[in-house]
Amino acid sequence: MERDAWFPGNIFNVKLDDKVLGEAQVILVEAQKVEDLTIYDALLTGFQTAEELKDAVIDWFDFKGNVEKQGFLKVLYRWL
Repeated sequence: MERDAWFPGNIFNVKLDDKVLGEAQVILVEAQKVEDLTIYDALLTGFQTAEELKDAVIDWFDFKGNVEKQGFLKVLYRWL
């Protein structure tokens, strides 16, 4: 198997055998817990405080159980 280097924003072809099915894009994500969201995360997403962002994330994902310990994937880099 060929070893590739993946960089954010790389465009690559999705193939099945020799037929190209389409294009895809590398997007970096990381596992994140609600309790670990920071003011920096809030400012990047347009919120004034980390608490506002936490409330919005809880509403978006409709978490069950212990909300603060729930995880989700945070996009680190998205090439537009």
